[in-house]
Amino acid sequence: MMKRCAIPLLALLSAVLLRPGSAVAESPPLALMAANCDGCHGENGRSPGSIPSLAGRPAGELAGLLRSFKSGARPSTIMGRIITPFGGDEIRRLADYFAALPKATTATTAATVTERGGE
Repeated sequence: MMKRCAIPLLALLSAVLLRPGSAVAESPPLALMAANCDGCHGENGRSPGSIPSLAGRPAGELAGLLRSFKSGARPSTIMGRIITPFGGDEIRRLADYFAALPKATTATTAATVTERGGE
C-alpha cells in the first residue's frame, strides 16, 4: 500500500520542486536568513556581548561589510563562510532588515542577558 502512494507523491513533489520558477529557486525567507545572525549578533541583531550589534546600523554600512566579508577583502574567522551563499539581493535585504530594527540600548542588552540566564 505504501509503495502505490509513494510513487505519485514523489512525482508530484518532483514536478513542483523542479519546475522553472519554483520556490526552490527563490531566496530564502528574510526571517530565516536573519536568524542565522542571532547566534553571534544576538536576537534581533542586539548583541549582549563583545560581537557588534547589527540593529539600527546604516544599511549601506552593513551591506558594505557583508560584501567585504564575501569577497575576502575583510578578513574573518567565520563571516566569510556564512555570507558565501548569499547573493547581492539577499545581502541588501539583510542589511535593510537590520537597519530598520531599533538600535540596542543598555536596557535592551541587559534585558537580553537576564532573559538568557546571565550569559
